[in-house]
Amino acid sequence: MKLEKADLSFQRRRYFSDNCSLFLCPECSKNTQEKECQIILFISVNDEIDNYIVDIKGAYFCNDCPVVIFDVEKIGDEIEKRFNDVNANIDYHIAGFVDIDDIPIEKRNKDIGSEENPVPIVRFLPPLKKQQRILSNKPSQNAQCPCGSGKKYKRCCGK
Repeated sequence: MKLEKADLSFQRRRYFSDNCSLFLCPECSKNTQEKECQIILFISVNDEIDNYIVDIKGAYFCNDCPVVIFDVEKIGDEIEKRFNDVNANIDYHIAGFVDIDDIPIEKRNKDIGSEENPVPIVRFLPPLKKQQRILSNKPSQNAQCPCGSGKKYKRCCGK
């Protein structure tokens, strides 16, 4: 089954499956959808850092909020494929999405990451303040919407 490609034209907040459900948005509690995307992954192996552009499955997007949830297990599997050294101390950081569609047509034949064709990175939004996060309960109708629009929930995501 081929996954739908994610729309990477705007920034999102990043969450991980070890802190929240993959299938429910941590901000609006609506269902998420798994989509395919490319990320820039910084991997530290025994304190030596390198970066990779990785096609990843295991990114779950909310259709109503600027949210993506990464499946920690699938990312771990992807890293394991690249590094078989069991004794290595491996850590990673997802720096952002790589929006290949943002590369001008005339530069698509050049190496991505070269001076003439820099990597088109879509960085993440900063995390919400803890008191704004709604992990499982729906906000009241007159509460400020958790998406950050400044509107009441009933007039924004609560429709």
